[in-house]
Amino acid sequence: MLKSNYNSVIHSFQKDLLKNISTWLELLEEVAKNTTDTSGLPKLEVSLRSGKTFCGSVLGLKRSVDENLLMLSEEAEPQARQKLHLIQCEEISALSFIDPNVFLAIASNQQPVVSELEVKRKIKTIEDEIEQIVSARIPVSFDTVTEAYRSRALQLTETLPSIFSTLMSDGTGKELIPESISSIGIQVGKTAETHLNNKHLLCVFAKDSEVFLSKQKEALFHSIQKAL
Repeated sequence: MLKSNYNSVIHSFQKDLLKNISTWLELLEEVAKNTTDTSGLPKLEVSLRSGKTFCGSVLGLKRSVDENLLMLSEEAEPQARQKLHLIQCEEISALSFIDPNVFLAIASNQQPVVSELEVKRKIKTIEDEIEQIVSARIPVSFDTVTEAYRSRALQLTETLPSIFSTLMSDGTGKELIPESISSIGIQVGKTAETHLNNKHLLCVFAKDSEVFLSKQKEALFHSIQKAL
Protein backbone atom coordinates (compact mmCIF):
# COMPACT_ATOMS: atom_id res chain seq x y z
CA MET A 1 0.00 0.00 0.00
CA LEU A 2 2.79 2.45 0.90
CA LYS A 3 4.60 1.68 -2.35
CA SER A 4 1.37 2.27 -4.31
CA ASN A 5 0.84 5.66 -2.62
CA TYR A 6 4.47 6.59 -3.23
CA ASN A 7 4.17 5.72 -6.93
CA SER A 8 1.00 7.78 -7.18
CA VAL A 9 2.74 10.82 -5.71
CA ILE A 10 5.72 10.41 -8.03
CA HIS A 11 3.36 10.15 -11.02
CA SER A 12 1.69 13.43 -9.97
CA PHE A 13 5.08 15.12 -9.70
CA GLN A 14 6.13 13.86 -13.13
CA LYS A 15 2.86 14.92 -14.75
CA ASP A 16 2.41 18.37 -13.17
CA LEU A 17 5.82 19.61 -12.04
CA LEU A 18 7.77 18.82 -15.19
CA LYS A 19 7.49 22.26 -16.80
CA ASN A 20 10.26 24.41 -18.18
CA ILE A 21 11.78 27.09 -15.97
CA SER A 22 10.20 30.06 -17.76
CA THR A 23 6.71 28.54 -17.36
CA TRP A 24 7.25 28.05 -13.63
CA LEU A 25 8.47 31.62 -13.20
CA GLU A 26 5.35 32.94 -14.96
CA LEU A 27 3.10 30.75 -12.80
CA LEU A 28 4.76 31.95 -9.60
CA GLU A 29 4.60 35.57 -10.75
CA GLU A 30 0.85 35.12 -11.30
CA VAL A 31 0.45 33.72 -7.77
CA ALA A 32 2.35 36.71 -6.33
CA LYS A 33 0.18 39.19 -8.24
CA ASN A 34 -2.98 37.75 -6.72
CA THR A 35 -2.01 37.90 -3.06
CA THR A 36 -1.43 40.66 -0.52
CA ASP A 37 0.26 38.33 1.99
CA THR A 38 3.72 37.56 0.61
CA SER A 39 4.58 35.46 3.67
CA GLY A 40 2.33 32.71 2.33
CA LEU A 41 3.96 32.51 -1.10
CA PRO A 42 5.54 29.16 -2.06
CA LYS A 43 9.27 28.85 -1.37
CA LEU A 44 11.86 27.54 -3.79
CA GLU A 45 15.62 27.42 -4.24
CA VAL A 46 17.07 29.06 -7.34
CA SER A 47 20.43 27.80 -8.58
CA LEU A 48 22.60 29.87 -10.91
CA ARG A 49 25.12 28.74 -13.50
CA SER A 50 27.84 30.22 -11.30
CA GLY A 51 26.99 27.70 -8.58
CA LYS A 52 25.40 30.25 -6.24
CA THR A 53 21.93 29.56 -4.84
CA PHE A 54 19.13 31.74 -3.46
CA CYS A 55 16.16 30.60 -1.40
CA GLY A 56 12.92 32.55 -1.27
CA SER A 57 9.64 33.45 -2.97
CA VAL A 58 9.04 34.91 -6.42
CA LEU A 59 7.59 38.43 -6.18
CA GLY A 60 7.82 39.53 -9.79
CA LEU A 61 9.16 38.98 -13.27
CA LYS A 62 10.28 41.75 -15.63
CA ARG A 63 10.67 41.05 -19.33
CA SER A 64 12.53 43.28 -21.78
CA VAL A 65 14.43 43.01 -25.04
CA ASP A 66 17.78 43.20 -23.26
CA GLU A 67 17.17 40.90 -20.28
CA ASN A 68 14.60 39.14 -18.11
CA LEU A 69 14.79 39.82 -14.38
CA LEU A 70 13.39 37.76 -11.52
CA MET A 71 12.62 39.42 -8.16
CA LEU A 72 13.10 36.93 -5.32
CA SER A 73 12.34 37.69 -1.68
CA GLU A 74 14.71 35.84 0.64
CA GLU A 75 13.13 34.66 3.88
CA ALA A 76 15.09 36.32 6.64
CA GLU A 77 16.16 34.65 9.85
CA PRO A 78 15.02 36.24 13.14
CA GLN A 79 16.96 39.45 13.85
CA ALA A 80 18.13 39.54 10.22
CA ARG A 81 17.14 41.91 7.43
CA GLN A 82 14.98 40.73 4.58
CA LYS A 83 16.74 40.59 1.22
CA LEU A 84 15.33 41.19 -2.24
CA HIS A 85 17.30 39.71 -5.12
CA LEU A 86 17.15 40.71 -8.78
CA ILE A 87 18.33 37.71 -10.78
CA GLN A 88 18.94 37.49 -14.50
CA CYS A 89 16.69 34.67 -15.70
CA GLU A 90 19.25 33.61 -18.29
CA GLU A 91 21.62 32.72 -15.44
CA ILE A 92 19.17 30.33 -13.76
CA SER A 93 20.18 26.68 -14.16
CA ALA A 94 17.72 24.95 -11.80
CA LEU A 95 14.70 25.37 -9.54
CA SER A 96 14.26 23.28 -6.40
CA PHE A 97 10.76 22.95 -4.90
CA ILE A 98 10.96 23.15 -1.12
CA ASP A 99 7.41 21.79 -0.67
CA PRO A 100 6.43 19.99 -3.91
CA ASN A 101 2.81 19.50 -2.84
CA VAL A 102 2.29 23.27 -2.75
CA PHE A 103 3.54 23.51 -6.33
CA LEU A 104 1.27 20.63 -7.38
CA ALA A 105 -1.73 22.74 -6.37
CA ILE A 106 -0.40 25.65 -8.44
CA ALA A 107 0.39 23.46 -11.46
CA SER A 108 -3.03 21.79 -11.47
CA ASN A 109 -4.68 25.22 -11.13
CA GLN A 110 -6.69 24.17 -8.08
CA GLN A 111 -8.94 27.03 -7.02
CA PRO A 112 -10.13 27.79 -3.47
CA VAL A 113 -13.80 27.22 -2.68
CA VAL A 114 -15.79 30.46 -2.69
CA SER A 115 -19.16 30.51 -0.92
CA GLU A 116 -22.30 32.13 -2.37
CA LEU A 117 -22.20 34.67 0.47
CA GLU A 118 -18.63 35.64 -0.45
CA VAL A 119 -19.67 35.98 -4.11
CA LYS A 120 -22.51 38.35 -3.15
CA ARG A 121 -20.19 40.41 -0.97
CA LYS A 122 -17.54 40.77 -3.66
CA ILE A 123 -20.09 41.49 -6.40
CA LYS A 124 -21.51 44.33 -4.29
CA THR A 125 -17.99 45.74 -3.84
CA ILE A 126 -17.41 45.54 -7.60
CA GLU A 127 -20.73 47.30 -8.29
CA ASP A 128 -19.81 50.03 -5.78
CA GLU A 129 -16.43 50.57 -7.44
CA ILE A 130 -17.97 50.72 -10.92
CA GLU A 131 -20.58 53.21 -9.70
CA GLN A 132 -17.85 55.50 -8.40
CA ILE A 133 -16.16 55.40 -11.81
CA VAL A 134 -19.12 55.75 -14.21
CA SER A 135 -21.54 57.60 -11.87
CA ALA A 136 -24.24 55.01 -12.50
CA ARG A 137 -25.32 51.80 -10.75
CA ILE A 138 -24.66 48.83 -13.05
CA PRO A 139 -25.82 45.49 -11.57
CA VAL A 140 -23.57 42.47 -12.06
CA SER A 141 -25.18 39.00 -12.27
CA PHE A 142 -23.12 35.94 -11.34
CA ASP A 143 -25.87 33.37 -10.93
CA THR A 144 -24.93 30.78 -13.56
CA VAL A 145 -21.28 30.34 -12.46
CA THR A 146 -20.86 27.00 -10.68
CA GLU A 147 -18.77 26.54 -7.52
CA ALA A 148 -15.84 24.99 -9.42
CA TYR A 149 -15.27 28.18 -11.41
CA ARG A 150 -16.31 30.89 -8.93
CA SER A 151 -12.80 31.78 -7.77
CA ARG A 152 -11.31 32.30 -11.24
CA ALA A 153 -14.42 34.07 -12.55
CA LEU A 154 -14.40 36.40 -9.53
CA GLN A 155 -10.75 37.25 -10.11
CA LEU A 156 -11.56 38.34 -13.65
CA THR A 157 -14.77 40.13 -12.63
CA GLU A 158 -12.75 42.12 -10.09
CA THR A 159 -10.75 43.60 -12.99
CA LEU A 160 -13.87 45.31 -14.43
CA PRO A 161 -13.56 48.51 -12.35
CA SER A 162 -9.98 49.09 -13.50
CA ILE A 163 -10.98 48.30 -17.11
CA PHE A 164 -13.84 50.83 -16.96
CA SER A 165 -11.54 53.37 -15.30
CA THR A 166 -9.09 53.07 -18.20
CA LEU A 167 -11.88 53.34 -20.77
CA MET A 168 -13.35 56.36 -18.97
CA SER A 169 -10.04 58.20 -19.22
CA ASP A 170 -10.85 58.55 -22.91
CA GLY A 171 -13.36 61.28 -23.75
CA THR A 172 -15.37 58.87 -25.86
CA GLY A 173 -15.54 56.29 -23.08
CA LYS A 174 -17.02 58.79 -20.63
CA GLU A 175 -20.12 59.01 -22.78
CA LEU A 176 -20.26 55.47 -24.16
CA ILE A 177 -20.10 53.41 -20.97
CA PRO A 178 -23.05 54.94 -19.03
CA GLU A 179 -25.12 55.18 -22.21
CA SER A 180 -24.29 51.72 -23.60
CA ILE A 181 -24.18 49.46 -20.50
CA SER A 182 -26.99 49.10 -17.97
CA SER A 183 -26.20 45.58 -16.70
CA ILE A 184 -23.37 43.04 -16.72
CA GLY A 185 -23.64 39.25 -16.84
CA ILE A 186 -20.82 36.88 -15.93
CA GLN A 187 -20.74 33.34 -17.34
CA VAL A 188 -18.25 30.54 -17.85
CA GLY A 189 -18.12 28.67 -21.16
CA LYS A 190 -15.89 26.72 -23.50
CA THR A 191 -14.42 29.87 -25.05
CA ALA A 192 -14.00 33.47 -23.91
CA GLU A 193 -16.55 35.84 -25.46
CA THR A 194 -17.87 39.35 -24.86
CA HIS A 195 -21.20 40.60 -26.22
CA LEU A 196 -23.15 43.83 -25.83
CA ASN A 197 -26.86 43.49 -26.59
CA ASN A 198 -29.68 45.79 -25.47
CA LYS A 199 -27.30 47.50 -23.03
CA HIS A 200 -26.46 44.15 -21.41
CA LEU A 201 -22.72 43.37 -21.38
CA LEU A 202 -22.16 39.61 -21.29
CA CYS A 203 -18.66 38.45 -20.34
CA VAL A 204 -18.01 34.75 -20.86
CA PHE A 205 -14.77 33.39 -19.40
CA ALA A 206 -13.17 30.21 -20.75
CA LYS A 207 -13.34 27.53 -18.05
CA ASP A 208 -10.36 25.54 -19.31
CA SER A 209 -8.13 28.45 -20.24
CA GLU A 210 -4.43 28.09 -19.40
CA VAL A 211 -3.80 31.76 -20.18
CA PHE A 212 -2.45 33.75 -17.24
CA LEU A 213 -4.81 36.13 -15.45
CA SER A 214 -2.93 39.26 -16.58
CA LYS A 215 -3.32 38.22 -20.23
CA GLN A 216 -6.99 37.35 -19.74
CA LYS A 217 -7.56 40.81 -18.27
CA GLU A 218 -5.89 42.39 -21.28
CA ALA A 219 -8.06 40.32 -23.64
CA LEU A 220 -11.20 41.30 -21.68
CA PHE A 221 -10.25 44.98 -21.91
CA HIS A 222 -9.88 44.83 -25.69
CA SER A 223 -13.09 42.82 -26.14
CA ILE A 224 -15.13 45.36 -24.08
CA GLN A 225 -13.49 48.24 -25.94
CA LYS A 226 -14.43 46.60 -29.25
CA ALA A 227 -18.01 45.93 -28.11
CA LEU A 228 -18.48 49.60 -27.26
